[in-house]
Amino acid sequence: MASITRAGTVDALRESGGPYRIFTPAEAAEHVADGAPLPLLPLCGGVPPDVAWRYFERAVLTAQGA
Repeated sequence: MASITRAGTVDALRESGGPYRIFTPAEAAEHVADGAPLPLLPLCGGVPPDVAWRYFERAVLTAQGA
């Protein structure tokens, strides 16, 4: 499955509410608590793997309630 966005900036991407969502850890926890799935796509914008890995670690800690 492929998703396309026409957002040209991070702010536009954040406002679009499309498949590429930008959350703080607290926003992600609230999103999941409301029963919504949390897509993890930290590499979609070419984020270096060492940075992207921290996103995954935060997601796990948030899911564990840390």
